Amino acid sequence: MAKINTVEAFIKASKIISETNDPVLLQKLNNILYRSLKNQKTAEATDYIYLTREEKKMFSCR
Repeated sequence: MAKINTVEAFIKASKIISETNDPVLLQKLNNILYRSLKNQKTAEATDYIYLTREEKKMFSCR
């Protein structure tokens, strides 16, 4: 598992969303961002989003 700063994730996601029309990619991003909003049990959870390797590749290749 990798972690990415929540603010950084939202900024990168907005860039990816503006550049693509791929519904599969958009759905994956939606799931990641929703998971971060839903998971606000601790301060750590709101600062970082935990990503799988596949999810991390989506953010790092942009």
